[in-house]
Parts: sequence; C-alpha cells; structure tokens
Amino acid sequence: MKKNKNDISTSNSKLQSAHAKIQDTIKNARTKTEGQSFTDIDQFLNEAEKLQTDTDISVSITLSTPKFLAQANHTTPRIGTLHFEGRTVQNDPKLLTSTNIGALQLKDRAMRNVLLHPPTPSDVKIIKTYTASVIAAEMRAISSTQVWCSRHYEKSLHLSDINGQQINSLSLDFSVQGFVINNIGNFIVCDRNNKSIKQVTADGHVSTLCSTSPRSPWGICLNHKQQPVVCMEESLVVYSPDCQTKLQVFTHDQDGKPLFVWSYRVAMNGDTDYCVADDSGHKVVTIDVEGRLRWMYSGGPGQEVEGRLRWMYSGGPGQEVFRPSNICCDSHMHVIVADSPNHKVHLLDKEGQFIMYITDNVSIQHPRGLAVSDDDTLWIGENNESQKVHVIKYLKHT
Repeated sequence: MKKNKNDISTSNSKLQSAHAKIQDTIKNARTKTEGQSFTDIDQFLNEAEKLQTDTDISVSITLSTPKFLAQANHTTPRIGTLHFEGRTVQNDPKLLTSTNIGALQLKDRAMRNVLLHPPTPSDVKIIKTYTASVIAAEMRAISSTQVWCSRHYEKSLHLSDINGQQINSLSLDFSVQGFVINNIGNFIVCDRNNKSIKQVTADGHVSTLCSTSPRSPWGICLNHKQQPVVCMEESLVVYSPDCQTKLQVFTHDQDGKPLFVWSYRVAMNGDTDYCVADDSGHKVVTIDVEGRLRWMYSGGPGQEVEGRLRWMYSGGPGQEVFRPSNICCDSHMHVIVADSPNHKVHLLDKEGQFIMYITDNVSIQHPRGLAVSDDDTLWIGENNESQKVHVIKYLKHT
C-alpha cells in the first residue's frame, strides 16, 4: 500500500512538472513569436515537438492557412484571422504580431512547410508537356505519372503516362460528360445525353446505375464515403454508392437563396466541403457536407464594368468575365480552378481566399482539364486543338 502511494506521488510530480512546462510555453508564446517571421515560428514548432517528446504528452497545435492579397502584378502575404485560447486575434499584414499557440498543429513536415512558406508564382514549374491522344477536357490522375482523360462528348476514356504514351483506352457506347474513379477502380460516368449515371468497369463493361431524368448530370466527384456527388443543373445531389437512392439534394443556402445558376463541376475538399464550379453563375460555391454555404469566390482582383465583375489580370485590363470551367482540390485543401476563356488557373485556400494564378509564369492556353495526384502533382489539359497536357509542380515543399 505504501509503495502504491509512492508511485502515485511520483506520477503526480511528473505530471505537474510536464504541466508546468506546457503552461510556460503557452505563457511565453506571445513574446516568443511577437513580430517574428515564419522561420521563427518554425523554430518555435520544433521546440514544441521536443516538449511533446520529453514529456510524453500530446500537444495539439493548429495553424490556419496563410492568405494572400493579390495586387496588380504580384501577391502580398497576408496572415488572416488566427485564434488563441478561444479568442480571435488579428495579425499584421506581413508578420505575426500575436501568438496563436492554439492554432498551430504539429502535423507532417510537408503540411507545415506549405503553411509557413505559401506557394508563389516562382514555385510553379512545368515538369513535362506532351500531346495527348485527345483534347484532355476531363482528367483523373491515378498517380504522379499516369492520368485518365476524356474529351467532352467523346465515347471513350484514355489512360496515358507522363510522356504522352497511351497505356489503355476504353471504347464506350455513350458520350462522356464527367467521370470519377472509385476505390475499386470502376468509373462512375455522367451520361448527359441519356440523362443517366453509368458505371464502367476496368475491362469496359457498361451498366446504368440510375436515371437522372428530367435533369442531366454534368460534373461528378466522390465524397469520403464513396458516395457520388453530382452536378445536376441548378442543384447538387448526393447519391448512395450504388446510385439507387438520393441521400441529399442541395439547391438553396440557409437563407433560402439559390446556391447555383448552373452547377457544372464539383470537387470534394478534405472530408468537409463540396466546391462547385458554377460556370454560368461566374462563381465558385463551397458548401459543407450538410449543405450550408461556406463561401463564394467570383474571380481574382478586378473591377466592375457596366454592372458586371470583370477582372484585371497581370497582362492588363481583361474583358472576359470569370468562367470557372473545372475544379479540383489538393491534399492541403487548396482549391484549384480552371478559368479557360481567360487562360488562368486560380489557386485558393480552403476559405476561398485568392493565393495566386498558377499560370502567371507559364504559358498555358485555355486550361480546361484538371487533375491532382496524391503527391500534389497537377495535370492541366488545354481545351484546344493542340491537345497539350502540362504536368506541373506548384508547391515548393512537395
């Protein structure tokens, strides 16, 4: 009994010591990072990791994604709203002026590096450009070196490698509008003309999963439950995995306003959000998995002309309205948007804040096809007769 009491006393002493160290870290955090650069924050995180190792106590810290404010021909870093101990803390446009120990999460190095050193146009590198067998208007990357693609309304799917070598192709009896690949390797395909969703197996067998009449399906993605999420004109529909049941239909926001003019393409961002390219509405609409509106994005820095938003790109005043023609999301929850008529690919953070144009320092015409692999290699297909596909690295630390 006496021995047990001693053990308990020793454990309590260790716990109190560890708790004191953590409290000291939090107490000194503001002064430690006051006015410091990202490098200093990274050093602070390293010390926090050491504390976690030394005390054998889990320390949970999160850091919100740095935002960027576009100005004329360049981007200026702007750290947005951070949170500390439940309180909102505003920060200096260039340097952190307050600590946010409660907002820095000890994750893997790649994630931290992207947060602390956000991408800039100078980070964008084309690692390969090739001529595809078709115009790659729709794309799904299955690795950093292989991608499936299709041309709008063409009755086939094509697999090629990073050198443009065709590896496989599937001939179909219907025109492909949009497609996705599920976790067992089958294609779930939007058949706009026949108002249906079809399944295509790896060997080319086609079956109809469901009719979508009277509406036509356009874009499609899978959520984290492998449920098809389908752009259906003025709505977004979530189906059961076999497409036999409509689980959710999203048409209006929480204030009763229509969400979409025409939902055209959709991407799942993390496990929480659906990002929709509303081509006719000239906007990206992001809702959570319950259908609550999170944010809308209507293009990069611009101006209003004759009552319509028109964008001021780095090459001079643009006369084309923002037209989001495709969309995808990467492992860091960046949102990547193809703006084909304006020859732009927009990079946004998960809150819909503009970061940069991926296409600022690279020559890409009419970007339409978009796909991102698990290692954040980006594939961009040009929607013209050149049939070019560009394979791009846009994050410095991946």
